[in-house]
Amino acid sequence: DVQLAARLAEMPVEEFVALNPGFSRPLIPVAVNSRIVLPTDKIEVFRANLLKHDEKALVSWQAYQPKKGDSIESLAKKFGMTVGQLKEVNGIAPRARVLPALLVVPVNGAAVEAKRMPIMYAPPIPAPGPRSVTYTVKLGDTLPAIAQRYHVSVEDLRQSNKIGRLTVGQKLTVQTKAASPKSRTTPKGKPKQAKPGKPVKRS
Repeated sequence: DVQLAARLAEMPVEEFVALNPGFSRPLIPVAVNSRIVLPTDKIEVFRANLLKHDEKALVSWQAYQPKKGDSIESLAKKFGMTVGQLKEVNGIAPRARVLPALLVVPVNGAAVEAKRMPIMYAPPIPAPGPRSVTYTVKLGDTLPAIAQRYHVSVEDLRQSNKIGRLTVGQKLTVQTKAASPKSRTTPKGKPKQAKPGKPVKRS
């Protein structure tokens, strides 16, 4: 556990996290991060405290894959957390209702400390593979531009939607093939020219 590691090193958890910014969950995934960074004068202190600590009590968090019928509310109750704590520790937006493909939850339903953990939690990692996205048409959008944004073809868009003339505010269903769309920031250098299409007219 991140907080336990900080205690074993006898240093504030804020400083420990600052030295190990890749830890965006309350536990240290050994398969991803096999090392921790400590100040030179804390290494021997950490080792000594680690030897004294019960190795069965080193982890109080676990990964959990949501099952059919699970909800944020039911899982929060199951693992002894508030909905807010479950969302925060998993990087889920406060108003979001959709569960990510993988969650971090307490081991054996152990109670979670009431105080907020000083860790900047990263957003959930999207599950690989295709997913469905609803896109709202904006002024100036064209089918080729929307298709390019989501890495799909114009034909894919037409198959998923009844498309005539695009109108501002129109909702399109996009079956994506990538984990997330490209941002709209303009790259440096000469911008690429989008394929010609009928732009949306102002009503």
